[in-house]
Amino acid sequence: MAVGSTSAGFGICRLCEGPTQPGFALCYCCTTLIGRLQMPLAPVTAVTPYRVGDRMHRLLRGYKDAPMAEARSICTSQLAGILRWWLSEHGDRLLARTGGPWDLVVGVPSSQRPMAPVDALVDAVPALARQHLSLLVRGPEPTDHLVASRRGFAVTSDGDAGCDERGRRALVVDDSFTTGARAQSAVAALRLAGVRVAGVLVVGRVVAPETAWWQAAYWDSVIEERRAARTVEWVGGGRPVAGLPR
Repeated sequence: MAVGSTSAGFGICRLCEGPTQPGFALCYCCTTLIGRLQMPLAPVTAVTPYRVGDRMHRLLRGYKDAPMAEARSICTSQLAGILRWWLSEHGDRLLARTGGPWDLVVGVPSSQRPMAPVDALVDAVPALARQHLSLLVRGPEPTDHLVASRRGFAVTSDGDAGCDERGRRALVVDDSFTTGARAQSAVAALRLAGVRVAGVLVVGRVVAPETAWWQAAYWDSVIEERRAARTVEWVGGGRPVAGLPR
């Protein structure tokens, strides 16, 4: 969706591409995070919007939280398939958003788990896996809903990072995007360590139509785009049926 005003009346944030009030270049969340981090934010690109409770939401929860390992593996495989398909179809758009290629891919660590679940998705997508380094760990300060911190994450040279990454250009990857606090805190930590961040790629962006008229109008426009394109919902193997572009 293009950044700027829309025919439906709502605006599109130029940083995260989420819905905002008309006449505003930035959404409330991005404006708040700039104030908290006191540095520019990285541009965000989302593979697809979703609502709490829909199929994409269940996949994003299931690959981390399903009680059985087999179920987590199935969800991971389906999400990786979606990412592979989207990059093959929309890689040029991502390059345009990030201002060119990157030579490093970094996942955002979990705020609650010792590992970064999104790393499993990255490693299952060859276009991302070959440049993937696990550089970030949780930092000494918390990150949460609209709570961003430069010290929310820390850069480490342990594990598979065998050299100094200063000056390299990174794509930050996360599974879901609500306010952007965690992803932008990760961006801040990398920048403070000398890594140049090209942008953030997220699998899903949560939309809450019940919270504001522009959120509802944005979601209506998503549904109309899907109907116009005769799209259906994602199923296993990354094959789009019923809900996302074919």
